[in-house]
Amino acid sequence: MILDDFLLTRYERGARGPSAYDCWGLVRAARCVLFGRPELPSLTGVEPGDFPAITMAFRELSASLSVARPHPGAIASAFIGKFCVHVGLCVELDGRTFILETDEKTGPALTAQRVFESRYLRVVYHDD
Repeated sequence: MILDDFLLTRYERGARGPSAYDCWGLVRAARCVLFGRPELPSLTGVEPGDFPAITMAFRELSASLSVARPHPGAIASAFIGKFCVHVGLCVELDGRTFILETDEKTGPALTAQRVFESRYLRVVYHDD
């Protein structure tokens, strides 16, 4: 599977692939496949839209990761207020950083880093 294959999937709440993903499912799978990183927990008990539960789960998970600068393979965690509301994965195309993401409205997409960051109050990048 390559980057284009992830862009051909569809969004589905709680999905972990291979034909449909939610935002965490896409980050989790693409990080392994595209960058050879270890598989992260599936977080299947956390419902999309339950921002307090998502935030708590991501806080626990990110304790094993380091805060990093945006770079290929880094996880972009997006916050509104104190809540983590979305995640994406940094990828590089033609020397530019994009965020591979998926959501209910648009499905999978590559979003320029600056556009992704402009949609949220805070974006924190993590890697291992």
